[in-house]
Amino acid sequence: MKFLSIALLFFSAVSHSEIVSVAEAINKAGAQSMLSQRIVKDYIMIGSHIKSDKAHKELDQAVALFEQQHLELLDFLEDPAQMRALNQISKTWESLRLKAISKPSKEMAKELIPLSDKLYIQSNKLLSLLEKKGNVHANHTVSISSKQRMLSQRIAKLYMAMAWTVDLKNLSSSFEDTLKEYESGLAELNKAEENTPAIQKKLKKINAQWTFSKAGLSQYEQDRFVPTLISVTTESILKKMDEVTADYQKIAENS
Repeated sequence: MKFLSIALLFFSAVSHSEIVSVAEAINKAGAQSMLSQRIVKDYIMIGSHIKSDKAHKELDQAVALFEQQHLELLDFLEDPAQMRALNQISKTWESLRLKAISKPSKEMAKELIPLSDKLYIQSNKLLSLLEKKGNVHANHTVSISSKQRMLSQRIAKLYMAMAWTVDLKNLSSSFEDTLKEYESGLAELNKAEENTPAIQKKLKKINAQWTFSKAGLSQYEQDRFVPTLISVTTESILKKMDEVTADYQKIAENS
């Protein structure tokens, strides 16, 4: 159960489990960053009636999983700097979680998007602090793959917001920046020395899915949106990258 993927947790009962390694803490801190984006993506999908039944279920599960993993990190962390970072996450999470389960509206989405951005920045700060513990190189690869999960959901969140015509400054520029960041992270993983044949096979599938996704994502420039397609492709990328992150976690724990 130790290496149960985040994606699989979305479809199972949420249960408390103890974090037993820095690599696992990195995986879960990265998952928190991803969930900050997923929660608001689902909120927007509900409001814009894009696969809303599925988005309702995902939102409930994502909020519960964030809460669960936050408690697990609280139990595991002892370093003062890491605890300060987690306390900042706690404050932002308290502001976001009630808004995220309210009735969707474009006005509330305008509040939630910046809050989710703040939460992922804070989660990434904790991720960076954890990365410096133990085997730094192996931990870095876990961190990068964890961040890729977040970026897939951030891309989906920003895309759904543009499709719903949420009136928020810099949406398109943030979207373009996130696409570039995802490409850069994927290129780094493709060259990672930890890559086993099994990981390389999974990354090959992710690369193919990403190439297909970009064809749909780029059409927003012509005001053509395909939100149902993007919800499917980004979800597929998330699940595959989650498996890769679990693989990197195992390597880091055994190195």
